[in-house]
Amino acid sequence: MYKGKVWRFVYGWRDRITWAFKYIGKHKTGMIQGDGYIGSGTKLHEIYNALGEEEFHKRYEDIILEFCFDKDSLNEAEIKWIDQEKTLYTYGGWNLSLGGDGGWDYVNQNKLHPQYNNKPLWSEIQ
Repeated sequence: MYKGKVWRFVYGWRDRITWAFKYIGKHKTGMIQGDGYIGSGTKLHEIYNALGEEEFHKRYEDIILEFCFDKDSLNEAEIKWIDQEKTLYTYGGWNLSLGGDGGWDYVNQNKLHPQYNNKPLWSEIQ
């Protein structure tokens, strides 16, 4: 068990060719570099597995976007970055949720549309 400093941050996977962010996530760790975490996103893992580790890292780079002090600020920052970088699946990104503690279950239960743009809900896309 790690007993040192805990780092909380929002990170993104960015296409090295287009410079567009494809995925935004959050992470809490005792090691900023080298813990091997790529993210937990379903689409992120689909792309990673399809390309393989070497090709994936040739095409995409991970960047720490913002450090946070607690869980609430981490959730808020993730929501902000997903919105800012337009990484939701409906825009061609790999994020399937708006970020924070929510997820598509929360979006669907509350009839929220991503970005309030009348795009279909994730449950309607499937």
